[in-house]
Amino acid sequence: MRLLVIRALLLSATCILCPLLTSAPARETDNSQGIPPGTKITMQNWQQYKQFMPDGMVALFEGKYFWKMPADLEMDVGPTVTRPLPSGYATATEKYGNQTQVVVLPDGRFDIKNYVAGLPFPNPAEPYKGWKILADYWFGFRALVSEPQRPKPASQRAAFRTTSTTFAAEAA
Repeated sequence: MRLLVIRALLLSATCILCPLLTSAPARETDNSQGIPPGTKITMQNWQQYKQFMPDGMVALFEGKYFWKMPADLEMDVGPTVTRPLPSGYATATEKYGNQTQVVVLPDGRFDIKNYVAGLPFPNPAEPYKGWKILADYWFGFRALVSEPQRPKPASQRAAFRTTSTTFAAEAA
C-alpha cells in the first residue's frame, strides 16, 4: 500500500512539474539582448532575468508550489554556444525529406512511409500538418552535450555506501 501511495505521489509530481519546467514563456522576449556571460542569478536578483526563463522556472523562483528554488541558489550564466546540425543529418534531410509521407492505417492511426534519415518533414504542410510536426519532433536531432566539469576536491565530496557499491556524491 505504501509503495502505491509513493508511486501516485511521484506520478502527480511529474505531471505537475514537467509542463511547468518545459513550457515556453507566453510573452515576447527581446533575444537581441541576452544575459551577459558571467552573470550570477540568485534569489535576490532573479526577477530582472525572468523574461529569459520558462514559466516553470519562474514559478519555482516565485515559490508558488511545494518545490521551490533553494534560498542559497546561484546560477552562473555561461556564453551562448551555437551547435550546427551534423552535416550528415542536414544532408539526409535535403536528400530524403521530400519522399516521406504520412499514411493512415486501417484502424485510423497514422504512420510514416519512406522515411530514411534526417528530418522527415522539413516543411510540414497540410494534410496532417500537426502529425508531421510531431514526427519531426520525434525524429529530430538531439545532441548529447556534456560539458567538461572540474572535479571537486575530496573535502567537498561525500561517500555513500550501499550493500553492493560505493558512490561518491557532491556534498550539498
